[in-house]
Amino acid sequence: MKLKDQLEALILNPLRQLRCQFPEADLPKVFIIDGVDEVKVEDSGGTSRKLTLRRRDEDDHLEIISSLFHASKDPAFPFRIIVISRPERVFTEFFASQTQPKHRVKRFFLNKKYAPDSDIRLYLTSKFAEIRRRYNLSPSWPGQDIIEDLVRTASGQFIYAATVIRFVLDGTKPPPAQLQHLLESRTQNGDGGPLDSLDTLYTHILLSSPSPRLAARWIISLNSLSPCPSWASRLLLETEEGEGEHILRPLASLMSIPTSPGDRQSPYRVYHKSLIDFLKDDQRCPGSVRANEGDDNHPEQFLAKSWVALLRSKAPRIGIAPSEQKAFIEILAQPSNAESVSAACSKEVASLGEEELVACDVYWWMSQSFKELFLISRSPTAGGVYSLRNNAWWAFKSIHEKCPTSPGQCRESCKKWREDIKKACTDHGWRVPSRDLELLRDLSQTDPSYGAQECIAWDWRCRNGFSPRQSKFKVKAV
Repeated sequence: MKLKDQLEALILNPLRQLRCQFPEADLPKVFIIDGVDEVKVEDSGGTSRKLTLRRRDEDDHLEIISSLFHASKDPAFPFRIIVISRPERVFTEFFASQTQPKHRVKRFFLNKKYAPDSDIRLYLTSKFAEIRRRYNLSPSWPGQDIIEDLVRTASGQFIYAATVIRFVLDGTKPPPAQLQHLLESRTQNGDGGPLDSLDTLYTHILLSSPSPRLAARWIISLNSLSPCPSWASRLLLETEEGEGEHILRPLASLMSIPTSPGDRQSPYRVYHKSLIDFLKDDQRCPGSVRANEGDDNHPEQFLAKSWVALLRSKAPRIGIAPSEQKAFIEILAQPSNAESVSAACSKEVASLGEEELVACDVYWWMSQSFKELFLISRSPTAGGVYSLRNNAWWAFKSIHEKCPTSPGQCRESCKKWREDIKKACTDHGWRVPSRDLELLRDLSQTDPSYGAQECIAWDWRCRNGFSPRQSKFKVKAV
């Protein structure tokens, strides 16, 4: 019997018959139904089931939500229904297709607007107090600083806090040792034990994507590209039209996926930062959803190939209208976005083929950033200049990463990129002494720890600022 028929026979028909016998004030007011998205199809193993098309979990989810919606419209049904679920595609599409008045359905996204940190802090404080009493621990354990650290790490997600408490209580060692192990596991490669429940949940959700490993690469890459607008990030990464929507849409419970065609500002945003920790930890993340499993195209290479493809073709890899392509280049070239793209994509650039690296037009990339800097304002902010300077640094660092350590022995691609960067800077009014990049190169070769910030502090820094009489920025040698 279908669920809707059961609802009619067992709930709605009796309510209709008893409607006039009991005042509505005496009846409960709310049905709370939790975890609809976790309902799993049961396979009875019967022959009749095997002769039909395989029923999906989503089919059951849709039947549940449509039956509840049917009940809510019946005048004899006096209750309000609260459904608690991740925002899976089947639910968002169902409610979007309904023509009923908007007041019949209200959607609440439990984000920071509802102050989850306060509730998580209260929950952790209460649970740790119970553990102290049970194990006769010091009144100062675990300390308010530890609680605050856990609250921040939870990022508004109760699942993380609940997992912490379960691990502290259910481990093989005393609670203080268990908690210490968990705190250390966040920064070191452990056995994955402390976060098994969370890892299992993440794995379950990621497997709902038609290409879980590719989805993992996309998530890590998009997190690196933030705050670049979602539509531009998607065009940068896509190798075929619709790819991003296809693999990411089932993962709306893990990340914010802007859907409005008119939204040109919102980035993709991972809801909970422990997801990135999970995806990057090979000991926690199973091979079925591991970003670097199955080939050598790990997220850093995935990003590097995307950037190099842009620098070679000066356009996305999928065909789009000229107006859209122009808007795509303009938004990516804005100094803050360009810095994010260059920094995120730079890690594995030098490991790509020499021929494709030589074919890159870094002069064009830098020139676009200069253009956008001065289009935004005739007197750009120090922040804009800082981002543009960092864009130049990341481009240089990415190509020079794997050059020989002997001065003067750089690869042809490195020499070309360096000349492109210098030419773009000088053509747009920045004074770059001839030895700047060479000395920068030598310093980074002789001291591998000479990182981006130290190199930037050496020369590529805002020394003069902007003169009231000119709109172009000059860089002075120290």
